[in-house]
Amino acid sequence: MSWFTFGALGELPDDEDRVRARSQPEYRPAYALLLVLSGSIFVLQYAFVAAFPYLATLLPAGTVDVVHAALLTLFLFPLLLVFVLRPMMRQIAAREKTQAALRTLADGLESRVREQTAALRTEIEERKQAAESLKLFRSLMDKSLDAIAIIDPDTARVLDANEEACNALGYTREELLTKRVFDFDPLVDQSEYTRRAEELRKSGSWSLESLHRRKDGTTYPIEVTLRYVSLGRDYIVSVARDITERLRTEEERKRLAMAVEHAAETIVITDTTGAIVYVNPAFEKITGYTRDEAVGQNPRILKSGKQGGAFYAHLWETISRGEVWRGNMTNKRKDGSLYEEDATISPVRDSRGNVIAFVAIKRDITEQLNLEAQLRQSQKMEAIGGLAAGIAHDFNNILAAILGYTQIAMLDMAADDPLHKHLEQVEKASLRARDLVQHILTFSRQTEAILRPVRLDVIIEEVLKLLRASLPRIIEFRADVQPLDHLVRADSTQIHQVIMNLCTNAAHAMRVHGGVLEVSLRSIEVDRHTPKASLELNEGLWAQISVSDTGHGMDSATVNRIFEPFFTTKHDEGGTGLGLSTVHGIVKQHGGTITVYSEPGQGTVFHIYLPLILGAEEDASHRHTEAPRGNGERVLVVDDEEPVALMTAGMLEKLGYTVTVRTSAVEAIATFRADPGQFDLVITDQTMPQMTGRSLIAELRRIRPDIVVLMATGYGANVDERSLQVAAILLKPVLFDQLAVAVRAALQPSTR
Repeated sequence: MSWFTFGALGELPDDEDRVRARSQPEYRPAYALLLVLSGSIFVLQYAFVAAFPYLATLLPAGTVDVVHAALLTLFLFPLLLVFVLRPMMRQIAAREKTQAALRTLADGLESRVREQTAALRTEIEERKQAAESLKLFRSLMDKSLDAIAIIDPDTARVLDANEEACNALGYTREELLTKRVFDFDPLVDQSEYTRRAEELRKSGSWSLESLHRRKDGTTYPIEVTLRYVSLGRDYIVSVARDITERLRTEEERKRLAMAVEHAAETIVITDTTGAIVYVNPAFEKITGYTRDEAVGQNPRILKSGKQGGAFYAHLWETISRGEVWRGNMTNKRKDGSLYEEDATISPVRDSRGNVIAFVAIKRDITEQLNLEAQLRQSQKMEAIGGLAAGIAHDFNNILAAILGYTQIAMLDMAADDPLHKHLEQVEKASLRARDLVQHILTFSRQTEAILRPVRLDVIIEEVLKLLRASLPRIIEFRADVQPLDHLVRADSTQIHQVIMNLCTNAAHAMRVHGGVLEVSLRSIEVDRHTPKASLELNEGLWAQISVSDTGHGMDSATVNRIFEPFFTTKHDEGGTGLGLSTVHGIVKQHGGTITVYSEPGQGTVFHIYLPLILGAEEDASHRHTEAPRGNGERVLVVDDEEPVALMTAGMLEKLGYTVTVRTSAVEAIATFRADPGQFDLVITDQTMPQMTGRSLIAELRRIRPDIVVLMATGYGANVDERSLQVAAILLKPVLFDQLAVAVRAALQPSTR
């Protein structure tokens, strides 16, 4: 058989392919048909060669194979198409359909695998993130400075807690997870917890302050925030913060704020532009401005005009540099009155050192300055008093000689002697000079009031004697002083000072245009029918002293302040503002009342009311007593002024005493020591060189303790006779009658 035949059909499969083909059921019919056709064509080929051998030889070599192939093709192709190719095509189409279905199924499976893989990968990532978040939450929870606890809302048991909660309460986490809320909250019990949990369930969150109790039993304050959370199940998240330090700070701030609010000093805070942002109540009290009126204003609302622009420029420049300014200033209240302040103004800095505000602490020193001025005035008056006392001492010694020798001379001549009348005038002039010196001492002396029953008309007349000599001619002086039936318990010196001050002020008000100064004294009776609108007087008899003038008068604002210490309308004349305040104090000290009425251009009237005492007798020292005489008693007279000593000796000799004179304390001691028993009485001066009268008395008492002593002084009645243990104090110049009474009283046995 020609291999061409088989080549036309295609090469047969090798053994392996044949075996595989035979094993495929769909290929078995085609393979059988192929074998039958191949055998049939082989038989036809040999039949053609046998029938046409000649023709076969005529054909070129290979033609037979070509013919054979053509015949085979024509014969086999339809069969191959019908029996082989078409089934094969159907099988191929079925296989492709199957393969397409398989590919679709594979693609679906692959997509599902990819989806499942992605979902699994996402789930794994989410779980990893959840684990990381849980780890982060636990880390943050444990590192929180607040105590955090997760609580079961139904049982109140702690489900979880951070380290701060454990540390704050003193429990381990294991111990704390066995506790319930009311185990460490002393303010909550089971019923209270149930109520709060229900309220929290409705509101969702809640903040409050409470207490926590540690494991050791101690408690501490907390601020707790509670939240109701639902995550599959319900939880209460508690975030508690220890507020011990905050409460301590708040308490300190409250104390500081309270101290600032109650401080007597003015405290003002301004911003860097000078606008007031805070004032304390002391500011309101001192300045008269309310806080609402002051805040937002500049401190210049207090500017008085007493300080110039340079003063405030220096102040502002100092504090603007961040330095502290200290100093005094005069400020003006809302009502226009002035006051003195001692101020310290400091810058307030923030944490970076920048000035953000200014704080001024100011103290009202008006009263302090007034007291200092009063002290200076007191020291000035003390100096004046000392000067006056020194002058009075020397002047009284001169007057003592003049007056004493005049009285001695008058005793040695007849009353109708022409020289007697001349000596009487000398005596009167000397007495006026004595009274004048006494007034000077009274005016300058600052002593406590010694209240005795006195006659006001006598005191007023003494003042008027002094005033008449000092008033200018343009002022007309009128007096209407009525003797009263009753006395007043008063200090003569202070009443003298009151009337003198009022009259001096009245004269000052009329110093330019003149006018009328009138002084009057009368008694009034106050009963239940007397109008009490303007007077605060009890029922009874009162002495009314009135001092009026027709000067320029005063407005109501001035009248309301004239009794204030250091308030004066005499700034240009050097007024101290102490006169009327002293007058007011003296009147009140005497149980009296003083009133004033004045209008501008209408003059001023002062009324002083002092209570009269019924049935009282005048102080015995003012009574006239006939001069008693002596019986030859021996008297030692000691005075460094020889004329005074000799004058005193002459008076005593006229009175019937035996007198020894010494002009030195040392000489007196020597004389006394030589024969202590020879003297019945010693009269000594207070102020002497080498030894004072006080020292002399002490030395004489060491020699003879029972010696009787009288002391004479020209300094006024400021010597305490009890401290000296003397029988009496004699004020120079000593009159004849006064000396006679004092010596006789001292020598009486009952007085020793």
